[in-house]
Amino acid sequence: MEIIKVRHFIKNLYESGKFHPLYREVFDAYVKKDEFEDDTQSKAEEDTQSKAEDDTQSKAEEDTQSKAEDDTQSKAEDDTQSRAEDDTQNKAEEDALRKVEEDFYQSYNNLLGHLKKRIILSETKFLPAELEALIAQLKPAVLSKQTQLLILQSILNYAKKHHGIDSPNIPSIITLKRDKPIISPVELVQLPIVDMLFSLLDKELMTPNRALSNNQKLGRSALLVYLTVNVSDTQELMSILEHPQDVFYVGGICYWQKQQITTAQSRYILSDVAVMALQQWANVKQNVSKIQGCIVKYLNTTSEFDWSDLSMLKLSTLRKIHNILQLGPVQYQMYFLPSMSQALPDHAFMRILTDKACIYFEPHLLGVSDLCTNEFKQLRHVANNNHCFIAIDTTLKQLDAIYSDLIKEASRSACLDTLSKKLKSLDVTANPYLWLLCSWLFSLLKNGGTYKRRLKLATAVDYVKSLSNPFLVVFSTCDIGLLSGEDWANKLNESSDVFTSAQRKKYVYYFAQFLIETNLVRDLCLSDIDVIGSSSEVDANLISPSHIDEVLKYLTDHIHDGLVYQYAYFLLCFCFYSGLRRNEAAKLTWADFSFAVNTPAKDAFDYVQLSVRPNQHRTLKTTSARRELPLDALWPKTAIEKLRVRYQIQQHSGANKKALLFDDATRVNQAYELITDLIRHFTQDYTLRIHHLRHSFANWSWCRLNPRTIKQGRVQLTIFGHQIFDDDYLQRLQSRLRFNMNSRKKMFILAHLMGHKDVQSTLNSYLHLKDILYYLDLKPYFTLTKYFTSECVGRVSWLEPESGLSLAERLNYYTRDTEAKLAIKPAPLTSSLSVPTFSTYDKEIKPNIEISSMTWARALNALKVSSVIESSQYYNIPLEELQQLLNNAEQIHQHYPRIGKRLPLIPAFPRLHNAEYVAKADATVAKSSKVFMYLCDKFDKSIGVEPLTLANVRLSMEILKYAVPGKGYELRCPDSTLSRMFMRFCQLLGLKGRHLVFTFYRADLTIEESKYIEIRWKKTISDFGFNPKNFLFAKEDQGLYLGNHDGNGFLEIALVNNTYKQPQRDQSIFSFLHFLLILSYENK
Repeated sequence: MEIIKVRHFIKNLYESGKFHPLYREVFDAYVKKDEFEDDTQSKAEEDTQSKAEDDTQSKAEEDTQSKAEDDTQSKAEDDTQSRAEDDTQNKAEEDALRKVEEDFYQSYNNLLGHLKKRIILSETKFLPAELEALIAQLKPAVLSKQTQLLILQSILNYAKKHHGIDSPNIPSIITLKRDKPIISPVELVQLPIVDMLFSLLDKELMTPNRALSNNQKLGRSALLVYLTVNVSDTQELMSILEHPQDVFYVGGICYWQKQQITTAQSRYILSDVAVMALQQWANVKQNVSKIQGCIVKYLNTTSEFDWSDLSMLKLSTLRKIHNILQLGPVQYQMYFLPSMSQALPDHAFMRILTDKACIYFEPHLLGVSDLCTNEFKQLRHVANNNHCFIAIDTTLKQLDAIYSDLIKEASRSACLDTLSKKLKSLDVTANPYLWLLCSWLFSLLKNGGTYKRRLKLATAVDYVKSLSNPFLVVFSTCDIGLLSGEDWANKLNESSDVFTSAQRKKYVYYFAQFLIETNLVRDLCLSDIDVIGSSSEVDANLISPSHIDEVLKYLTDHIHDGLVYQYAYFLLCFCFYSGLRRNEAAKLTWADFSFAVNTPAKDAFDYVQLSVRPNQHRTLKTTSARRELPLDALWPKTAIEKLRVRYQIQQHSGANKKALLFDDATRVNQAYELITDLIRHFTQDYTLRIHHLRHSFANWSWCRLNPRTIKQGRVQLTIFGHQIFDDDYLQRLQSRLRFNMNSRKKMFILAHLMGHKDVQSTLNSYLHLKDILYYLDLKPYFTLTKYFTSECVGRVSWLEPESGLSLAERLNYYTRDTEAKLAIKPAPLTSSLSVPTFSTYDKEIKPNIEISSMTWARALNALKVSSVIESSQYYNIPLEELQQLLNNAEQIHQHYPRIGKRLPLIPAFPRLHNAEYVAKADATVAKSSKVFMYLCDKFDKSIGVEPLTLANVRLSMEILKYAVPGKGYELRCPDSTLSRMFMRFCQLLGLKGRHLVFTFYRADLTIEESKYIEIRWKKTISDFGFNPKNFLFAKEDQGLYLGNHDGNGFLEIALVNNTYKQPQRDQSIFSFLHFLLILSYENK
């Protein structure tokens, strides 16, 4: 690149005038408007050009009309007028364009004159002071100054691109367009009617009308549901009223969702008053008639005002007025416009509200079968091979040869066999681009496309053939093994630009679907594919702050295991707590941060500002992506402390401020994969992607910008229990962003934090809590009273409001009959919920080894909160064997001990830590856990070697049949042989003398007999290595009614821990014995 001085560059521009290539480039962009990088600048140009065109066209139309007015009757004259209008309009457009260019050149030339006159001291770069002085001299008129600023920016960009001349940023003028008011003056006239309607409902809730007919009750129910639930149209309202029994509760709320259908149905969170109204209507058992007429009948009954002309459209307008005035226009659009703010899918909805894991796997849009998926498992191996550059022509010739081979085949199955062999052949696996295209062709033939389940061979070949050249043009120079999901999206969008046919651009979208459904590309989102005519539903999903806390804790615990864990910790914070895109976070530099000079006091807020801006390592998606983020108000304090430590180390090391935070691209990709694995494992939601962290930031930040909603939500829901929703964090956010609680700018603030050009992008694609937020926002306006409740369901009592407790759980019906008829059911997916855990994550990533007893114990323990299938998947153990253990446990639960309280179904295990955790945090691990782990380890090492065989273990564990529940499950055995077998087992297992205490009950034996037997027992105890001093005598009256024995009385064996001042029962040892009984049990 030739480097020339600034003065020389400006002189060359000025002397070349219109003949310099920059002039034509700038003017063409000025006319086309959309070629400028800045969207707001483009808008200003559009206004300028539009004004010029309007003036010229208006003049042309006047001339045409004047010319045609004389002869308007005949068809010939009409044709003449039409031709005259066309000629005149063409001439007018040419004149307008000529005038636009003249005005533009004048501005261009004037600016170059200013540059030549005022840029004097700048040599190898433009000095900020000289540019500021130049800008101050531009014409004050907004449109003229805007045009000159656009030209100046183009000149500076050209200087940087072609001559390496740097320059500071210059200001731009943004033209703001006022939005059309969402409420018209005509609608506002109806405000008194709105007040009358809602006042009437307030009165009804306090003193309900108890003399309503069934139709009037239907009208009241319909009115309450329509005004308190975000129902969009009458059909949805009808569906709710026709199925009032489909109400469920979960996580502190009640919701309606139609059941017994195959397709997904809308879900509506119900207000408390709507729940009661629907319960009353469910009890009426009458068909739903015309809703509008019933509403009018109800209102006319309870009001002196004549509501006869009230239609559902007018009622919708009244609701609209109320919600906009009380909640705000942005909230109204989010809650009621169907195209905005897609709600969460059911599994994510359940997970967010309950803070539990809800198992969910990726739905297959393309119906990729397991067999088909197996064909694609080797992409990582193919992509990781060292490939030299492969010419596009070579790949296209190989594809043509494959097409020819397929056409020769007689059937579809033969084509699939041929393709399957090709995918495994050396020629194809040596070319990853060819392998991907052939894989897509295989999928199209086997599973069909997006809309058709079966495609002809010619159609499938056409798809692949059309995509192949655009795909190869962009991807053939890339190492696809190193591409992230965002890289794939960007390059697929570039590929769509190569297409000459707009119709065939959609093939890029179909190909992206294939990549996602076969899991060939992780974290690729369809919403990032910008292909016109291929719009898809927003991939709505979130993860809660509490679950992110657990992931961060896991990463912190493993922070010394490698740099990947450190990368993953901070990348997760940047994506979840700051809303950064994947590539934005990966390419941050230390120069993008501003820290307070002094470290804050303990528990005080720090000051950390992040500037998201282009740098030498990456650009931004749009110019709107430039933004300032107050990290100290967005991140938890602990995470900020860790970031400050890294910053201080970097500062003291003397490293370049422009250095990347994450300077190893390979480890960055590994960190993102680790984050994806962790959030999926912990939540059991295998559809979560890195991009959903950005979605989560948008939703939780919107909640934090609305503290009143959080305050209302804390009473009933658990989702706002995280520290970022605490009052001090909310106040910190308010002070750093400088907004007022009553401000209508909150959505604009959120759009800026997200890096969006306008609020529509945020509303349309990122906010998914609209049903929950509408419920919370409207709750203060409709308070359920005991009077209305008794009118709807009869006499009830209420529990006090509690976080996580829904109305359905707080109600106690007066009679069991009423409860049986009206009680609300738990959500259908409740059975899929489980306590999230990382306890099995390590096992999943280690190579398969022989299953240890600790693994079996953890799998059994997991059955308390999960199914056999889920537990077997977690611990990678055979499903049939775990099911057999559960069957054993059920038999033991029914028959052991022989009298009294039965053993629990699942042993009362202590906390079952991983061995690595115990070794690392020995001081914090309970002794019971250590004892249990020791016994399991000892058992694993000894089992199978005589005499500790599984059969002998089974015989020894038979002593649990004589466990005494009232004595803490002490073992009071009447069979001396069984007692000796058990002592032998304890000896082989390594139990010490302090662990067993023996008590002898002589029962019906004489004193002489008991003395002889005592001597024998003490010798036996000593022979097995236990302490004879722990042999005690029971009181004479304690053994009188114990029953039959084998002539040696009863020997009671207590499992204790003598390390305390007073011996305590050791539950961990007994739970281990119970566990061994389950392992060795054989049903006779």
